[in-house]
Amino acid sequence: MKATTVLMLFALASTQVLATTTDDAAWTAYHASLHAAMRASDDPREWALAAFPPSDDVVAPEATVEADAELSRAAAQAPNDALVQWIVANNYAATEAKMVRVDAALSRLEAIEPDNAAVWMQALYRATRQHDDAAASRALAQMAESTRFDEHFADALHAWLAAYDRHPPAHPLPSVRDGDTTLSAAFAMAMSYTTAVAMPSYATITKTCDPAKEAVEGERRTHCEAIGRLLLGRGTTLIARSIGFALLRSLDVLTDSDRAENRNLDWYRANVPKGTGYEGGSASVGAAYEADWRRLDDEITVMRNALQRAGLPPDAPPGWTPAASRTAKR
Repeated sequence: MKATTVLMLFALASTQVLATTTDDAAWTAYHASLHAAMRASDDPREWALAAFPPSDDVVAPEATVEADAELSRAAAQAPNDALVQWIVANNYAATEAKMVRVDAALSRLEAIEPDNAAVWMQALYRATRQHDDAAASRALAQMAESTRFDEHFADALHAWLAAYDRHPPAHPLPSVRDGDTTLSAAFAMAMSYTTAVAMPSYATITKTCDPAKEAVEGERRTHCEAIGRLLLGRGTTLIARSIGFALLRSLDVLTDSDRAENRNLDWYRANVPKGTGYEGGSASVGAAYEADWRRLDDEITVMRNALQRAGLPPDAPPGWTPAASRTAKR
């Protein structure tokens, strides 16, 4: 299921960083040295992040001995660090032979964050992959009973930014110049790496709760509706809230309040870039956006601040529709 999010704008922009800087070789060398420094640090979070290759192509951890060692070492040394365990559990690239590590990380997360529906969504994915219907039903019920939904995106971004801060390049990195973008290169790259590290797959929950694909009746239907409302109202990213709305729509249980919340999401998508530095503006706009991400824990608050910087209301004005926004851009 496609769910557009402002996060993806920066993931796309930063994949072009090497092509838009004046010294590609220096940039590549810096990222190689950064990852080496992270592997040599005393911080398990950096070990886990270092499993992602220092490349302009941001992909899942490579199936290499080195990457496996970093993930295993981090998981063992930080059993109570939710971010570390999330990174390990979110490693869908792991082979079946290495899923023992993923299972262990999931068990730790279930103990650390039993109220986080994102953890139980991972458990649902694992149970479905193993064709364990009983475990899948338990995971779905746990999702429905949870009080929050946090994919640890902000935590991962904070960790990446901290790594850039602790291991700066010998010379200042040039700013990203992709069209009208005014963002620091380190921030743009941290955003891309974070998207690869933290964002989970929502495919299992959307399929499980889609009446067109599965039998969604009785208790399952009740659980799916509760999950949809949780994601729409409490998700920490735009994509999570969008998935929540999609679940409720597929179940045909949308309320006026749900529709109003989705209208706000459409407002964010249409206008937030104006206050982030992605669609032009002074360098101070991009700096303010980065500062928000450094101190805040959810994308929704970051986006509302960006709208206010652009001189726009944080909620969709009366009468505004996405169609009207598209017409205005023509």
